[in-house]
Amino acid sequence: MKNLKYCCFPQSVEEAVKLLSDKKHKSIAVAGGTLIAKSIGDSIEQYVDIRYLPLKYIKVSGGDLIIGALCAFDEIDDNPFAKKWASGVLSKAAAKCSSQLIRNMATIGGNIAKPHSFNIFPALLCALNAKVKVAFLKGVKTYPIEDIYNKDFPYKLGFDSIITEIIIPAYIKNCAANYEKFSKTQSCWESYASCAFSVLMIKGKVEKPRVIIGSLSPKPIRLEAAEGIISNQKLSSKIIEEAMEAFIGNLDILKLSGIGIDFKKEVACIMFKRFLTGLAEDKI
Repeated sequence: MKNLKYCCFPQSVEEAVKLLSDKKHKSIAVAGGTLIAKSIGDSIEQYVDIRYLPLKYIKVSGGDLIIGALCAFDEIDDNPFAKKWASGVLSKAAAKCSSQLIRNMATIGGNIAKPHSFNIFPALLCALNAKVKVAFLKGVKTYPIEDIYNKDFPYKLGFDSIITEIIIPAYIKNCAANYEKFSKTQSCWESYASCAFSVLMIKGKVEKPRVIIGSLSPKPIRLEAAEGIISNQKLSSKIIEEAMEAFIGNLDILKLSGIGIDFKKEVACIMFKRFLTGLAEDKI
């Protein structure tokens, strides 16, 4: 941060993206700043503080759940919509993020804009089939959340654009969902493995399953082969075992590496089995 020269406090989203897009200075947007403030490079000259933008709300619109990007983890944890939507998974997951001080500051927008293996919301929001609204110099566009992690995504979030809203579709409200992580403590930010799941149960059959892995990669990983095994099926022990085999097969194909990767994959598989077993026993 030794070359930082300017600190700006925009009053609107339009003003914020205009400041970020100004070629005179290399800028960065910061809200809670719990992670990004530790890694601001020396090339940054302008700090665009977006904490005061009107993006702190949680509401239902057209049946969808809308979360403003500046909502802190603690606000999501305490929100009545978050406690009811998709088995209350948003509230439960938000409560598992680090210390109370961090939960008071860290924002959902920042958590997904700067992907990290241990961030909670990238994996969870992928499991909830969420979309994100992105503001840039020439307007606003909505993308499936997976798109912002693709290498061909046209914007660099926090540098030339910002996330303004997260949109969770209406059908997710009645889904069975879970976010689980394995770490030294439930409040520890670092985790060995984390998973997020959602399914819609219709007449005892699994519909619209989404199986997402976090922790093993900075970007969330969707395991579509495992989803395919359980889709349109009743969860018998045979189907669960087949789904677990597909789950491990998905991970093996990805050729993930790192310290303890085999152990982490095994833990993730156990999480998946526990979720499916809970569904089969009607405990989720």
